[in-house]
Amino acid sequence: LFRENCKPRPCLDELAHAAAGGHNVATYVATLFLYRANSSTGDHDTMMQYIRKVEGEEESRAAVAD
Repeated sequence: LFRENCKPRPCLDELAHAAAGGHNVATYVATLFLYRANSSTGDHDTMMQYIRKVEGEEESRAAVAD
């Protein structure tokens, strides 16, 4: 993750992959990076999705939908 000469985007890609696998720490760290960068609407939407996931709202929404 924190390699020498590592640009933020490849690191975010790795964190996003880990977050998709259910790793909440990776989700939290990716959210922090996206919050700091917040360079596009896509980043903002992903950040908000990760925040909901970390706070447990994603599971709550899925349970209500079932």
